[in-house]
Amino acid sequence: MSPAAVEGWAWMQALGWTLLHFLWQGLLVGSVFAGLRWLIPKQNASARYANGLVALALLALLPVATILVVHARQGAEAAAPVLAVAAPVVQEFAVVEAVAAPTPGVIEALLPSVVWAWLAGVLLVMGRSWYQWQRLVRVARRWSTQHAELERAALALAERFGLFRRIRVLVSERIDTPTLIGWLKPVVLLPAAVALGFPRQQVELILAHELGHLRRYDHLVNLAQVLLETLFFYHPVVHWIGREVRHEREICCDALVLHVTRGDPRQYARTLAALEELRQPPTPSRLVLAASGGVLVERVRRILGVPSAAATASGRTPWLPVAAALTLALGLVAMNRGTRVELQAIPPAAPAADWTLGATRP
Repeated sequence: MSPAAVEGWAWMQALGWTLLHFLWQGLLVGSVFAGLRWLIPKQNASARYANGLVALALLALLPVATILVVHARQGAEAAAPVLAVAAPVVQEFAVVEAVAAPTPGVIEALLPSVVWAWLAGVLLVMGRSWYQWQRLVRVARRWSTQHAELERAALALAERFGLFRRIRVLVSERIDTPTLIGWLKPVVLLPAAVALGFPRQQVELILAHELGHLRRYDHLVNLAQVLLETLFFYHPVVHWIGREVRHEREICCDALVLHVTRGDPRQYARTLAALEELRQPPTPSRLVLAASGGVLVERVRRILGVPSAAATASGRTPWLPVAAALTLALGLVAMNRGTRVELQAIPPAAPAADWTLGATRP
């Protein structure tokens, strides 16, 4: 094999090990996140949101560190036989070579398949997200109209949020949820039922919610979050933490809207309830931010200051998927260790006897 092919194979092996190591790493991060989340009061949405962002950052950094460490270790192991060539005793060289380059185990043989299966899953999830995103883009470009009156209202609200930029507001009959789309030049997309059927005060609260996301840079954070969920689609902890982060993000945005607009919490809660009635079963793309996102009941409770129930749908930890991930990780490690033990238990072949040492000289 050429040096380039050898290096490519080494990186594939390192990537495969990284994907497997992420099983227990994600479980560890999820356990710490769950413990801290249990300690932080539900009323402190900002701290709970920060806890989720730190967990997502760790989930993004650990695989990078892992692949670098694994690749460096593989390079050191590959260099060990070369250094052993200089040994003067041939028998010692054979022992060093046997230890430094053991026979590949079961997992090593499956690593290429693991990498290709992971790549296929990433492309599948990415294609699904891209399709949903393109549907929204087509709605914004082809089946929406600009609303000058709402844009003036959005401009006045933007100044209160400290956003000194022109905000485009589009209205379409083909969506059922107010949505903030785009990253460099975000656009607020409103359903026609909201723009034409809701009272003016409620429409302004909805616009304020979308501008609140823009003020907090939530659209950029959400993009990074979607990328992480795409790369590690196979780990349930990543999706669980992602859902909790989105829920706390909406609650933080609700608090910002009420603080900036000095709106009536009851009116804001009624607005969210009215939006929920418009929603259809198909949910919006993860690449966008919707005003009706999060767990509605919990959001209304936080807005109105009603104590939360002891257990909500958002507060349940997916222990079954977590336990499955832990079992799979331990099983893979145990299977690989068992294979290595069996290989190391095979004694080396005895050297051939030198009969000339016992012969007498004539």
